Amino acid sequence: MSRSNSELIEPPNPLGKAKSGDGPVRIDPNILHRAKEAVEELNDEYSSWAQKDIDGLKAAVAVAASNPEELRNAIAEIYKRALDLKVRGGVFGYDLITSIGDLLTKFMEGRDTINNRDFAVISKHINAMQAVIREDIKGDGGRIGFQIVDGLGELVQKFESEFSTGFFDLELVQTNWCDIIRRMTVHILKLSVGIDSLSHLAERQRQRIVDAAKAGDAAQPRHLTRATPRRAEEVLDGGSIYWVIKGAIRGRQRIVGIDTAVNHLGLARCALIFDPELVPVRARPHRPFQGWRYLEMADAPPDAVGVTDQSGDMPAEMAEELRALGLL
Repeated sequence: MSRSNSELIEPPNPLGKAKSGDGPVRIDPNILHRAKEAVEELNDEYSSWAQKDIDGLKAAVAVAASNPEELRNAIAEIYKRALDLKVRGGVFGYDLITSIGDLLTKFMEGRDTINNRDFAVISKHINAMQAVIREDIKGDGGRIGFQIVDGLGELVQKFESEFSTGFFDLELVQTNWCDIIRRMTVHILKLSVGIDSLSHLAERQRQRIVDAAKAGDAAQPRHLTRATPRRAEEVLDGGSIYWVIKGAIRGRQRIVGIDTAVNHLGLARCALIFDPELVPVRARPHRPFQGWRYLEMADAPPDAVGVTDQSGDMPAEMAEELRALGLL
């Protein structure tokens, strides 16, 4: 039985088609807005619903393993629960659950019995979904999501290629998805106070580098903060500082070091040291906040390749409005 390669599943968006008039039905925008608000209110409840389906999967697997007389019913229940998770996940913003559920339903299709290797594969899918819910990974999960889905896909392919040999490589089965999630890169989110644009931030940093060099200090952009990141290892594993400028996340700089420093008052501080390159990202609105926050990979806006700050070429009022909308 051949299967396609693993992939992240993007659920269909009939509401989007209805809103644009591309589908067979056109919905009043006001009705669509109220429906969207209702779905958002239910989002907080989805994790508990998903947990019930995951618990149902575990229970069905236990029945299949312990009661041969109920095996067929248990297999049907495993398939049904996996299908429910696949269908509902994307609706509530958990696209990674949809992708894992899709892999599991494909794996269960046509089965009328389960052996020990089947149980190993099924359990790994369940553990992956459990990790996603526990860590509250929304969307496709970014690099984490691709690693999980690719790992599960590779596991199924190994299972199928080795099915007739009597040998089964347990290396992937023993993967702990929660450990993978926790050791993945994490970013830092910071409000850039008194800065009007990415070009303004770049100019300010260049001037600080010049001033530091004249004073004999390290000529590299940095930010001093009271709180040292407890997740420093994850931050240094490819993490960036994402800058909130004029009400939106607009750019990032890779964090290349975390060190101790002394501020102008002689107080000990933590120094976040950046790569000088300032990378524009797709602007995303964000409210002001104090200090800095962790920003998980799945929540970080993608880079805006080839995009530069254009605010200087338009009237100030227009630029301000576009910034407020997160479009500049």
